[in-house]
Amino acid sequence: MGADGRVKRAGGLAALPAPLCPLCGQPNDCAPARCGDLDTPCWCRDVRIAPEALARVPPALRNRACLCRRCAGAEDPAAPSG
Repeated sequence: MGADGRVKRAGGLAALPAPLCPLCGQPNDCAPARCGDLDTPCWCRDVRIAPEALARVPPALRNRACLCRRCAGAEDPAAPSG
């Protein structure tokens, strides 16, 4: 087990099983958290997450649980602005 509580796997660290958003408590739809593999594609890799949203995550849950799309204020960078 790593210092952050993640289980070490042959290829590195596994994702933590944290299926709920730390801000609202609703499902975060985190694919890596569901399967335990950080190499799994996830919705958050293709969007910009609002820095304000990240700042609201309680310190004890930072880098341990993913935000849901609504709380992340996620924007698709390919979407037209305005």
